[in-house]
Amino acid sequence: MMKKNVGFLLWILLSIFITSCTKTYREADAEKEEEIVPPGETYTPEQMHNLNVVYYVPSDILEIENWHYRLSGMTLHIQNYFHENFMRYRVDKKFGLELNDANPEFIKIHYIKSTKSYLDMQKEDIATMAQEVLDYFKQNPDAKQSDHYLVWMPEYEGAFIQHYYPSVKEGMAFCGVDNTRWKPNYIKSARAMAAFLNDLGYVLKTFAHSCFVTQGITGFESDFMSIMGAYERLSSSAKSQPKYNCIRYSGTGGSTNLFKAGTPDKIRVPLWDVRYMAGTQLFNDNYSYEPFEVNIEKVDIRSKAGSGSIVAEDTLKVLCKFTTVPAGIELAGAVLFDDPWLTYNLAGVRDKEMEQDGHEDTGFDALGIYVEAVSFKKTGDVYEVEFVYPMANHTNMLLASTSASTETHELRFRFIGKNGMAYPHAPISIKGSLDVPFLRNLYTVTGHRAVTDPKNPLPYRQIHDIAEKYGVWYGEEEGE
Repeated sequence: MMKKNVGFLLWILLSIFITSCTKTYREADAEKEEEIVPPGETYTPEQMHNLNVVYYVPSDILEIENWHYRLSGMTLHIQNYFHENFMRYRVDKKFGLELNDANPEFIKIHYIKSTKSYLDMQKEDIATMAQEVLDYFKQNPDAKQSDHYLVWMPEYEGAFIQHYYPSVKEGMAFCGVDNTRWKPNYIKSARAMAAFLNDLGYVLKTFAHSCFVTQGITGFESDFMSIMGAYERLSSSAKSQPKYNCIRYSGTGGSTNLFKAGTPDKIRVPLWDVRYMAGTQLFNDNYSYEPFEVNIEKVDIRSKAGSGSIVAEDTLKVLCKFTTVPAGIELAGAVLFDDPWLTYNLAGVRDKEMEQDGHEDTGFDALGIYVEAVSFKKTGDVYEVEFVYPMANHTNMLLASTSASTETHELRFRFIGKNGMAYPHAPISIKGSLDVPFLRNLYTVTGHRAVTDPKNPLPYRQIHDIAEKYGVWYGEEEGE
């Protein structure tokens, strides 16, 4: 009898637990009784240049009910997300939208019914899809607000989230995510966001890409994770699939990871990307988008620990002297990326050709170090910037702590202009060519397995060759 009572009690407790969990999600998913003022016919642009927002629907797919209100709310959230990130660095800028005069919860969204079926609107068709969107604005020139586009699409078989550059001055974000569960009210609940808005982080990341931002991570010294980077690879058997930080913004990061409240606040835009985006057309009325180049006259890379140094115990000093072409370009700053060249193709094999290709954005595991232009030294037209880089801040994105292989790394530069351009500029080249002198500087890291000899035990360590290849800090090594 006692066993029956205990079993009945456990069943009651389990039922209460299930009910409480169901209630959590039901409340998040419930339609609240609220009076929504329908949008009027007129819209007012917030700024001189505003984001063109589009709802782009395949010819054989119906638009999702209430799409205008739902996608307006999600777009306003994207606007708020980037504004909050800018304000963390006291940059009070946000991209503009066209707000409805009767109800500002609605924004101007252009409806385009495609002539293509959903089978012709796959990722490989993105160029022709972009042209159809551009053609719409050519036919409606008064509707165009800028050279940047957020293209929402219904969720269908083969729908995708991807950025595209129609030209060196235009950026598009295609987001095939719209469905009845894609609701702005979930943003108010972190748990509901994790449960229902798994694609939102990718949308934020893709929008940044469409503004010419490239991939990169921050280091251990930071209290946040870059939305443009990844924290590890999916698994040793899926090396080509990084776990992007943006997944943690809106989802659980995978079925095996538990939800953590507050995670969205930890996924932020790095300072160098804020400085860059602040100069672009959507955020800066005085943008120019006039391209510039950088002529690097000298790069001096030095290891503090000296020859045979362990990566985690060394600090680098990197000096770069350069001029801008044309001269007199106003710079916001410069970034030094340490890229470990550990990109794998779909077969799970390291692909050095992808790393060498300046057009491939493989920098999800590249650690960025940023220096503001106010810290540059200038003699005539020659700038000089110095980076001090503690190598322990980079996780290196290794798959295992036992690898004995030798891997190529590169230290490369990106120069951020105040006019909305950078060098290299993403639509032209992500990383720049290896043939450009001093832009991309290679070195190697070799893994050494742990030594278990009880008389002289050594842990697993990584040794780099920077001291041998480039040099050491003056006076920091014996014999100097």
